Amino acid sequence: RGIGRGRLHGYTPTSASMSPSSEEGFLLLVPLGGTNNEHGELDADAQARAQIIVDRHRLETATGRDVRVLCSGGTNPQFAFNPTPTSHWVYVVDKLVSCGLDASAIIRPGIEALHTVDEAIMVHKFIVERMLHEDPAERVGELIVLTSDFHAARARHLFGVAIGPHARCPVPHRVEEHAGRMAGEALAARVAHEAKSLEMLRTAPFGQWEEFVRENRLEAANKSKRWSRRMMPASGPTAGDDGRAGSMPPPPPPDRVEVS
Repeated sequence: RGIGRGRLHGYTPTSASMSPSSEEGFLLLVPLGGTNNEHGELDADAQARAQIIVDRHRLETATGRDVRVLCSGGTNPQFAFNPTPTSHWVYVVDKLVSCGLDASAIIRPGIEALHTVDEAIMVHKFIVERMLHEDPAERVGELIVLTSDFHAARARHLFGVAIGPHARCPVPHRVEEHAGRMAGEALAARVAHEAKSLEMLRTAPFGQWEEFVRENRLEAANKSKRWSRRMMPASGPTAGDDGRAGSMPPPPPPDRVEVS
């Protein structure tokens, strides 16, 4: 199955990546955060994303493209996804490096996001700040966000609203998904949660998201259903016959506490 416009197995880089130009800025890869335990060990989905990001980075840079990675995830005792005092993004960076990513490709610090709303808003701000850089090569030319399949629709909505000319953040982007490790009743419950949260984001935004939408005059965009169109999940580089990541650790603990 494809990942965005390419495939992880026999992946063909995009036309943009075949003609790299410093004037276009760099390709920014953002693996969305997951969970970690008290030892800083990532859940299975977060580990899968790390390997996919490393492989994607290698394929894109082989065409001469400048590719950088921005990791996500903070820490807060009120949120169960990270029971340690160290930011989640630090553990993601460690995993990326252990998978073979050159540390120089990683943007530090990562973003201290506690949920997906944070991630969309913080990536928006990161890109906008980079737009002001006097060197075009230091601006973001394209954004690819990677998340689990069950979470993709909500992520697409949030990033679709937050990134684009309508949000004064005119960078081409897409949210790509990989097969998650949840199954059975846990997956069914999570899918239901995602659908309910997405509907609330669109029809009754609150908190940070409501403020962001209002300040950027994105009310009409936020009501639209266009952003959350579902795409086929990607089979990872170690995928088994069922299209899910093979040779991965057991299924993850309950996913992060999400604030829609």
